[in-house]
Amino acid sequence: MEQFEITKDLVKNIHAILDKGLSFGLGEPKPGKFCVEAAVCYALGEEHCDSPSCVGNSVRNVKIDLNDQSWSSKKARAKGLRKLAIAQLGSRELDQAEFDDKLEMKTIKVFVPWLLSKLKGAKKFQKEINSLINKLKRYKERKGQLDVILQKMDELYSESEIEFLTVDFIADFEGLIGMAPCYYQCFKLKRDEFLAKGAEIVLSVLKDMKSPGCKYL
Repeated sequence: MEQFEITKDLVKNIHAILDKGLSFGLGEPKPGKFCVEAAVCYALGEEHCDSPSCVGNSVRNVKIDLNDQSWSSKKARAKGLRKLAIAQLGSRELDQAEFDDKLEMKTIKVFVPWLLSKLKGAKKFQKEINSLINKLKRYKERKGQLDVILQKMDELYSESEIEFLTVDFIADFEGLIGMAPCYYQCFKLKRDEFLAKGAEIVLSVLKDMKSPGCKYL
């Protein structure tokens, strides 16, 4: 594999590009008019595409999912993804399957409990929600335990008018992000707050795995 070096100049260049904002989708090869991965390609002097040579495939896919959500503006998208744009540098060196596994666990143990805590009408079910959050935080590798939690969650919210997380998405970060527009009315959240929290979850995984770019945050 071709050697890749992260430099302060490269990081500074990426920040300057992000200052122009980020677009939905691949966009055009001009600062302010392309997505976060195309911005990194631009900084690296690579062809206009959304597959930077230094970024791992699983990391790239998650970044694209986050980029292509309904941020309030180009500037908000760039602000929310700025740290990830740097942290992902050199992530091709990481085990992508391990990244997927760690992101799943962070989704179950951090992202979903955070969403639960923000749910409108949560006070009515606060005791039950707190119990679910505690169980999720203790979740390890026992899928059966997760099934029990999901069943309880379904029972809890079948009695309310709240549209909530589905069983299919609770451990699926990209699924949660992809359904983001459905959650804005259910949670006390603005769209940028929800998406920025998602970016924070991914960033924490890259930090845990010591992605090379994290040294330049």
